[in-house]
Amino acid sequence: MVRVTMEIAFDRIRGILLSGDFFMIPEDTLPKLEAELVGAPLDRGELSQRLKRFYERTKVQVPGVMPEDFVEAIMKAAET
Repeated sequence: MVRVTMEIAFDRIRGILLSGDFFMIPEDTLPKLEAELVGAPLDRGELSQRLKRFYERTKVQVPGVMPEDFVEAIMKAAET
């Protein structure tokens, strides 16, 4: 499960906190991912590309969670 708390302004992520039933290796990667998403438009394709690039660049491992799982959680949070 991925939980998203975010602030949105002009259809862009202004601030975001990701939490839930997952862990990242290395452990200090989560704040870096959150920083990567700040300023991103609420566009499924753009978010997917950013997350995939982040996974590739950092070599982060998130057992059981793929980039698309984060995208889905972010888009659902944006609907509320």
